Amino acid sequence: MADLSRELAEAVGLPSRKVEEVETAAKLHDIGKIDFAYSELISSPTELTEADREMIRSHPERGARLLESLSSMSDNVLDAVRHHHEHYDGNGYPDGLAGTDIPLAARVIMLVDTVDAMLSNRPYRTAMSVEEVAAELRRFSGRQFDPSLVSKFLQLGMLERAARRAEMARTPLPLAGAGPRERVAI
Repeated sequence: MADLSRELAEAVGLPSRKVEEVETAAKLHDIGKIDFAYSELISSPTELTEADREMIRSHPERGARLLESLSSMSDNVLDAVRHHHEHYDGNGYPDGLAGTDIPLAARVIMLVDTVDAMLSNRPYRTAMSVEEVAAELRRFSGRQFDPSLVSKFLQLGMLERAARRAEMARTPLPLAGAGPRERVAI
């Protein structure tokens, strides 16, 4: 996810320092989920209650507060972590920011993180196909996602690269010394 965030940040022409901040924020965007309570919710195969959803919605703010305690963390990284669940149309959280009021790094992370989630198996569903993800990106362009980022992401073939990486992550590695047909899950 961090690699794709970096690639998209470079593709939209951000200067190298800003690209580094996008990559750092992408690596840290879910640090607010460090609490054990989140792992139970995230791995739950059942539908979440409203209280569960509120708990999940608190992670961007928790993460930003945690990172704020580190003197070396830039404001741009903090803002990207805090706002990576803001929707382009203003219906996201935690602050209901819209459009270009959402930091660009947060808009990049929102897109790439969502693509990563759609391409991954979840306890409640299997990974989506490239075609299904592309359709969802187009459907929510201008609503959840920055339309210019969606366009760039699709135009540059980043979805296909993300899908190849996700497939590699799902493919078990061969055990050392095992024959070509013998694979083990790790």
